[in-house]
Amino acid sequence: MKEQRIQRNFLSRFSGSLPLVLQGMRFLSRHRLWRYAIFPGILSTLLFGVLAFLVFSYSLEYTSELIERYRQEAGLVGYLAGGLGFIAKLITVLLALVLVLFLYRILATIIVAPFLGPLLTRLEQILVGKEKKLSLGMEIRNVFLGLFLNFRLFLLEIGLFFVSLFLGPFQWVVVFLTGSYVLGRGIFELILERHHRKIKERYRWASSHIAEIMGLGVLQYLLMLVPILGPILAPMSALAGAAIFYYKK
Repeated sequence: MKEQRIQRNFLSRFSGSLPLVLQGMRFLSRHRLWRYAIFPGILSTLLFGVLAFLVFSYSLEYTSELIERYRQEAGLVGYLAGGLGFIAKLITVLLALVLVLFLYRILATIIVAPFLGPLLTRLEQILVGKEKKLSLGMEIRNVFLGLFLNFRLFLLEIGLFFVSLFLGPFQWVVVFLTGSYVLGRGIFELILERHHRKIKERYRWASSHIAEIMGLGVLQYLLMLVPILGPILAPMSALAGAAIFYYKK
């Protein structure tokens, strides 16, 4: 009975946090904060676009060569050859998409996240009435702690990817949920690092808000898949949604 209540509570919190990204989008529009998102949005789009172009073009070209080689060796013709080629390319597209999102998350932490600071400062001013000022020493410390956290998340993501290989087609569920958690955790970390000096405090907060982290990450993950607008809107809207939850809960 207790476990059922815990599960219901988790699902309720998870479903309740799914609209956070949309709430963040509306908040940015209502307070006319999109000007803070222009530059990081352009960086995010360029990063995602370059990664997508490189990964998809190379992987599809490589897959086409393998299909043609196998077709000739096996002597396949007609619908059978076409069907196998379609399945192979579909699997390649799915793998390439996972790789693009995986690489984007890692590189966005280094390239895009630093430029979200002005937006977060403005969000704090609106939601709390003042901004949290950090010393230079704390800023430098947060950079190294952020690298450490992202390295741990990287190991988690890689580990679960290989462990879930035996799940076959259901592996994408694990990959999607893991990627969603990592995206959501990365956004919340931008806020946590301003208010929790010790990394154990951040871990404690994150462990008690897994449902909200997942909810934020899931919608951010899905929004990232929207061509052009997705990479522009997703990081900024997710940050605004996370700020609304953190400061107003």
